[in-house]
Amino acid sequence: MSMDALGDAGLAPVRAQEDALDHFPFPALHLHQDGAILHANPAARDLAVRLDTSTQDLLPLYHVTYVAEARKQPGRTIAACTRAYDPETVLQWSYRVDANGAVTMFAADISGLSHLAEHLAESKDRLLQSEALLRRFIEHVPIAVAMFDRDMRYLLASRKWLEDFSFISKDFIGKSHYSLIPIPEPVRERHRRALQGETPPTTEMVFTRPDSGAQEWVHSQVLPWRRDDGEIGGILVFAEIITARKIAEEARERRQASVRQQQKMESLGTLAAGIAHEIGSPIQYINDNLGFLEGATADLIGLIGTYRTALESAAISETARQRIADAEASVDLAFLRKECGVAASQARSGIETIGRIIGAIKTFANPAEAEAAPADINALVRDALLLSRNRWQPVADTEVDLDDTLPLVLAHADQLGQAILNIVVNAAQAIAETNNPTRGKILIRTRDRGTHVEIAVSDTGVGIPQHHLGRVFEPFFTTRAPGQGSGQGLSIAHSIVTRVHGGEIRCESQPGHPTRFTVILPYEKSTAGSPGR
Repeated sequence: MSMDALGDAGLAPVRAQEDALDHFPFPALHLHQDGAILHANPAARDLAVRLDTSTQDLLPLYHVTYVAEARKQPGRTIAACTRAYDPETVLQWSYRVDANGAVTMFAADISGLSHLAEHLAESKDRLLQSEALLRRFIEHVPIAVAMFDRDMRYLLASRKWLEDFSFISKDFIGKSHYSLIPIPEPVRERHRRALQGETPPTTEMVFTRPDSGAQEWVHSQVLPWRRDDGEIGGILVFAEIITARKIAEEARERRQASVRQQQKMESLGTLAAGIAHEIGSPIQYINDNLGFLEGATADLIGLIGTYRTALESAAISETARQRIADAEASVDLAFLRKECGVAASQARSGIETIGRIIGAIKTFANPAEAEAAPADINALVRDALLLSRNRWQPVADTEVDLDDTLPLVLAHADQLGQAILNIVVNAAQAIAETNNPTRGKILIRTRDRGTHVEIAVSDTGVGIPQHHLGRVFEPFFTTRAPGQGSGQGLSIAHSIVTRVHGGEIRCESQPGHPTRFTVILPYEKSTAGSPGR
């Protein structure tokens, strides 16, 4: 909301709050409980003018999320996020919610940390002459900053510093930073460089909190400060805990990787569907022609038999009879009569298998239907086994125990088939990990339980440790070596079963024992038919 629009919002600004914000040197905003901007201080308005935008557009990308987080801790300042507006302006926004639910936002221009450090360093002696002014300044600095002498003893620290590093003792002034916090050698080296007058580059690192043992990401800047005589009096350390941002970045990267993978799979699915469609017609021609040849071969072999019977009683010369015998021997007629029919039958069987594979590819590759449709669960199981044959055939035998009384279940057949396929492939991978010369076994069983259909997939793989059972459906979680599993197969299966179909998927396993995944798909008996009826 621009400043011109504030008057139309019907919200009365708070004068005292405005006065405080107007004296703050960096952009600051005061928001109503509903999120409308009540007041923007001069620094915020100037920034909006410089960027040729509205004050509303100054809000961080995940503003609503940060407000919600701040509301969990009213009265406390929450360091929220960093946003780059242009190469010269990088602001860290902090949020504070008062007892009435109003939100105050302070920004620190961290792109100019060195300027702020120089200001603090040059003004230290003057500020120390007015303790009240110094305390008021530190009270309003929404970043974690601490000042040290040459021996790394604390001279002062902002409230944000003490909030973020709450494990520091309250009587920290005059104590060595190194005695209060375990500081690794690379960080100490940066301090030494700053004490020599250098300005080390900003850095991001992980540290372990001594109070909880939790690991945190921190972004820090180390700068020297000088006394009035020009000598270096110590260093300033600016720190920002960026753990939440790092977690969000990693989650975003995982989401983007998942989206890229999904887009890739969708492209492959479209390609596969197109190829399957194009192959389908010639395969049908081949199948029809093989059927014709199979029948024709049988007829011709029968005709040859009739000829041979007639020749045995025919009055022909021995020379002619010998020529016929030689011709039969040259083509191995006995072998042809025996094998031609078998070859034609096997060829037709192979073509029919290819046809089933093409049909399965079409089922899996077609875009998801907007509405669920009656699906034959047993057919989806057979298709999944057919499509995954190259994964399980080298290491395992499969056995199916399919309930032919299963009703048709309203489902998205392509997605449900993908879930079954992922579980079967996971079973094959588990068996392969055993490195057992004896072939493993995958058993798939379907059952009608009256109110739901049950699909159970068991394998004789390595089993799953108890402490991993609760994580097998987590995205990107895998116990396999790098390159041997993306950690997405079971997660996708879980999402399809639970979120898309309102079902349930369970895992029962322990190391050295068979693992069983059970898929439960509810249905309404009054609307379900049977594929066999």
